[in-house]
Amino acid sequence: LGIPLRTEQALTVLTSGKVRKIDAGRANQKFFFCTCGTGFDARVGRVFDKLNGRGFLNYARTVIREFVNYKPKKYKIRIDGEKVKRKAFLITIANAGQYGNNAYIAPGARIDDGLLDICIFRPFPRFKSIVLGFRLFSRTIDKSKYLEIHQGKQVIIQRDKKIRMHLDGEPVKMKNHVEITLLPQSLRVIVPASK
Repeated sequence: LGIPLRTEQALTVLTSGKVRKIDAGRANQKFFFCTCGTGFDARVGRVFDKLNGRGFLNYARTVIREFVNYKPKKYKIRIDGEKVKRKAFLITIANAGQYGNNAYIAPGARIDDGLLDICIFRPFPRFKSIVLGFRLFSRTIDKSKYLEIHQGKQVIIQRDKKIRMHLDGEPVKMKNHVEITLLPQSLRVIVPASK
C-alpha cells in the first residue's frame, strides 16, 4: 500500500493520506489481509513463532532447517465450486502479492481486485530450491512450472487431519475443513495520497 516503514513517515500518512478500500479474506471466521496458507509456510510460521529472536536472519535459518525434513501433503481443494486434488509443498491464498520482505508468491495479485490468487506449489526437486528462492524474490515465481495459480472468491481446503495454517504469518490450527472467502472492498485504510 506504499505506507512507509519508518514510524515518523508512517504517522505523517495519517494526516496527509487518503482513504482507500481494499479486500480482506476470512478463513473459518478468522480474518487475514495479505496471505493465508497451509503447508511449508505454515510450518515455518509455527516454528518461527516459538523462537525468542525475530528478524529476517532468524526467519531464513528457520526456513533452511525446516526445508530439509518437510514432506509435501495431499489436499482436496475446491475453487468457486471446481474440485482440484493436489499433492502440494504449500498452498497460499493471496489477497496481496507478497508474504513480506519482498518475497512475492503471487506477483499478479492485487489487494483490491475482488479476487483471491490461489497458489498451489507442487513438489519439486531439492536442487531447484535456490532457483525457486531467487524467483520468489525477483517476482518471477509465477513463471515456474511448479507453481499453478488460480483465481476465485471462495476456496475450500480439506485434509484427513486438522490443518495447520498461517493467517498473515500468524500460526493457527484449523479443523480438517477450511473455507476461505473474499470480502471485497471491506476494509478502509489510510494510504499515501499518491497511491
